[in-house]
Amino acid sequence: MHTTNQQPCTLVGHSIDCLTTAVVLASLGKRVVIYGNDLDDIARQYAFEHELVALYEMYKSREVITVAGFDDFVPSSSELCWLFVSDVCFDDVDVSVWITAFNKANDTSPVILSGNLPLGDFDVLAKGLKRALVYYVPFVFLVDGQAFTSMLNPHLLLIGQKTDHPLSALMPVINGAKSVQTTDIATAEFARASVMAMLATRVSLMNELSRLADRQGVDITTISHIMGQDGRLGASYLTAGLGFGGRTLPNEMMTLQASFDNKNVKNPILSAVSELNDDQKELLFRKFWRYFDGFIDDKTVLIVGGSYKSGSGRTDNSAIHRLLPLLWSYGITTYVAGGVADDELIRLYDDETLFKPSGIDVDVGAVFILNRIDGFDVNRLAIGAPVFDANVLSCDEIGRLKGGYFGVGRKNH
Repeated sequence: MHTTNQQPCTLVGHSIDCLTTAVVLASLGKRVVIYGNDLDDIARQYAFEHELVALYEMYKSREVITVAGFDDFVPSSSELCWLFVSDVCFDDVDVSVWITAFNKANDTSPVILSGNLPLGDFDVLAKGLKRALVYYVPFVFLVDGQAFTSMLNPHLLLIGQKTDHPLSALMPVINGAKSVQTTDIATAEFARASVMAMLATRVSLMNELSRLADRQGVDITTISHIMGQDGRLGASYLTAGLGFGGRTLPNEMMTLQASFDNKNVKNPILSAVSELNDDQKELLFRKFWRYFDGFIDDKTVLIVGGSYKSGSGRTDNSAIHRLLPLLWSYGITTYVAGGVADDELIRLYDDETLFKPSGIDVDVGAVFILNRIDGFDVNRLAIGAPVFDANVLSCDEIGRLKGGYFGVGRKNH
């Protein structure tokens, strides 16, 4: 039960990580104050996180969660203060400004740091805070579409700590985790980056294998399924497609490679992962160009989906941002059925005359399917038009197509 004299948990940030943390803490019976800009906009952008957004709105209406702007932040006595470092570094404001504000406060409450910075930076920030209870919690556990449950009961909870004092304020989350790893902050940072680099490497390896599968006439989706049955591998991040997008993996790769560069250590594997991932985003365009023998000027196409993955409303690092300029350079009119990503795509491209927001039942010369959207039905696609698919369609859906089919490491039809 919430009490009026309960010390709040203070959160500083404006990301999905911050929003998820607020809802989880509120669900654990804590009062939460968030200092951050555009939290309601974040909730709208992540509307596909249905449970999370519904709980956020409910807790706000009950004043269990209250929201104020960054400029209103004054360090005060709290049960804990959680600083989402990547969120507060904006408008050329260095994070040291926030650390100085904490150090000037007459407060000893625990401080938790989260975010994505070059290796060692969080360790430096923690040492700069003049209090013992400082922790680093990377969000390696957050799962798209399951943000609330994946934080409440994480597969892996990684905690870096400045001293040996346990993080008692998060004990319910710690007890609900399948695995908890507690270490010093520098080690936790390195572990975070290593986990993300491994996931990115798995994706890029599957995309590289898909290119060979194209030549061998083997279906890479079957290969992925077989590989996932091996207990040494597991089934996650084995799907071939148009590369990884979003914010987390691309940012982690950039940050980790910067750390290699700063220490003058070569990183040929990670460099290859990033290069292949970028190149993969143009793969369907190349298949489209070859299908028409280069005679693609002034055609009309439909693009289904636009977010970086099915179900998401975000388009960060989505293949659509590489595909659209390539098509427009040939004067190709692009009808786009972006689903939940429509609002973001319209905001970004509404001034482009060749960009046409649309449903999927339009008469076009070719169809690109980047991800699945609500109400999608292959029977509504242009009859006879070739389909270039980022491995979204099932075998049954492919069988119902009237035109040619070209996937990523799947047999052409």
